[in-house]
Amino acid sequence: MSLKNTLKKMLEEKDFAGIVQLGIQKRSTLKYLQVFLYDLNSVLTWRAIEALGLVCGSISQQKPELVRDIIRRFFWSLNDESGGTPWSSAQVIGEIIRHNPKEYQNFISNLACFLEDENIRGYVLWALGRIALKAPELIEEYIPEIEQFLNSKDQTIKGFAAFALHSIGTPEAKEALQKIEKKDDMFSIYLDGELQKKRIKEFCL
Repeated sequence: MSLKNTLKKMLEEKDFAGIVQLGIQKRSTLKYLQVFLYDLNSVLTWRAIEALGLVCGSISQQKPELVRDIIRRFFWSLNDESGGTPWSSAQVIGEIIRHNPKEYQNFISNLACFLEDENIRGYVLWALGRIALKAPELIEEYIPEIEQFLNSKDQTIKGFAAFALHSIGTPEAKEALQKIEKKDDMFSIYLDGELQKKRIKEFCL
């Protein structure tokens, strides 16, 4: 079985531990995981995003500069000058930082700057929320920027903003969550290996 098909099967089975081991043994795993990044309506894309973060997090323990270069390449794809489509770049950056926040925390401010880009704003909010699940103290300073999207007309943007603040979990973040209007609005979010439908109020508790 080809490496691509092996990875597809592992993603379908949510075998993240196996993917990490494969990534350690075969560096080409990183390249082939990126093949799955182009359909954000597919749960396999989101699992590939998570897997890339896990593999890079593991590799970074021995080769932090290699992973730093990978982060820079994903940032380059977010820039207009790259001429490419960013697809899942913001989410991958967030997942890599999430799995080694101490090493890569200096990239968080660069990631947060892309909240100004309405095309990927939701994905940046999701990425910040994911980092906050591991290192909320690194995202706390961005509460004012995140809070401004809590009453967006776009339910996904509003939902990802609520998720990010919920992940931060400080009194300031919880206070901001109480300002949300229409808390019964639903949106789709990747959590626990699945694309799930959630009501915004679930992140306001």
